[in-house]
Amino acid sequence: MSSISTSVHISTGAGAPKRRTSRKSLSGVDLLDALKVEENEKEGTVQSNVAITYSPTAVFQASLSLVRSLTASVYITFLKYKQAKAAPRQRRIAQFRKAQGNISTLNATIAKLENTMKELDSTRKELEKTRKELERTTKELDVAIKDLNQTILNLNDTWKTFRSRVDEREVYAILPISILRMPY
Repeated sequence: MSSISTSVHISTGAGAPKRRTSRKSLSGVDLLDALKVEENEKEGTVQSNVAITYSPTAVFQASLSLVRSLTASVYITFLKYKQAKAAPRQRRIAQFRKAQGNISTLNATIAKLENTMKELDSTRKELEKTRKELERTTKELDVAIKDLNQTILNLNDTWKTFRSRVDEREVYAILPISILRMPY
């Protein structure tokens, strides 16, 4: 344990100075353990003399105490800073996770849209094939209808020629009755 010694000299001006000395024991926690304070009062003026005694134990304990208090102060400041930073950081992390969720939802939607686009493209190709087949079939039908019309015209001409050359009685004798009932 170290101690602080304080001496006070009081002068009344008309006699010998009176001296009061007090000694107090303190623990090694306080920085003032290494200080010795003397105050003198002479003829109405106060003079202060501060003398530092370099007791290695007291200086070490005072330094250790100072380091501990500074460390505690820095640590408390760091904790306050960390707490102040933690809320916005947590908020940013939550926003980032929400954005990640939105991005993955958008990616899933984009993948679905890409699949739908592929399906629509394949359907378009199939419809294009069907359209080409229908155009080809329509052309074939047009050709067949023209051929049929030509055949009908030829048959009609043949029939007219046949009727003009043959007498009606001979026609009845040659052709069966069902053919004769056909419309002209």
